[in-house]
Amino acid sequence: MYQHFANLLAGKYDDPKKALCRSNLVITFNYDVVLDEALKKAGISPAYGLADDANEKGVPLLKLHGSTNWVVCTGCRKPSVWQEAATSLFPFGSIQCKHCGKSDWRLLLVPPSWDKSEYQDIMRPVWARAVKELKAATRICIIGYSMPASDSFFRYLLALGLAENHQLYKLIVVDYKGGRSLSDFGVSSVQQDENPAEETVQDKYRRILARLFAKRRFDFDDQGFEMFLRRGANNLLNRGETIAML
Repeated sequence: MYQHFANLLAGKYDDPKKALCRSNLVITFNYDVVLDEALKKAGISPAYGLADDANEKGVPLLKLHGSTNWVVCTGCRKPSVWQEAATSLFPFGSIQCKHCGKSDWRLLLVPPSWDKSEYQDIMRPVWARAVKELKAATRICIIGYSMPASDSFFRYLLALGLAENHQLYKLIVVDYKGGRSLSDFGVSSVQQDENPAEETVQDKYRRILARLFAKRRFDFDDQGFEMFLRRGANNLLNRGETIAML
């Protein structure tokens, strides 16, 4: 599934003529390197945006909470990206910083809380790029994010991006509805009435979006990520386009 997603992001299925006017970007809160590795297998590098480098090539993969293959030198506080997750290279005291020559590293992982001041100087280019891209996007697809009440950062980020985005065609939220009910855990119907279910993911998004926007441009898909990708592939086939699974 991730390899198919990486091929899609890398434009492997695009008509070469249309590919020139298309671009894809991923903004994620995940620390893992699953998508990073899938992109590499698709023959393209993830472009992390850690520095203001306009010449960085690849599919932009903006990891707002850091990554297990990002480290910071405690001497000069310069970030570095390693080919593998730092946890698989432990101990890594023999690896020298290319900026200052020291070998004292710290994983660049940002806790999912509102206060991210400790990492501001390092992560600012990534966060700024995320807002910039949200402002310019024609389609935004939010996959598997339930928007917990504790994460005000996401709401702030989405508000900044949508406030000045006048060309957004569609905002799609992909979630998975196939969970178990309270009765599966031995909770009776009476108990359920006394403890009503929490607000659904769909309701959360509809509540923070303007009513007119939600009516015209908001779609909610509750069949999960895999089915969402499969339907996208089927739509291409129905239009007579060829999909090459690489």
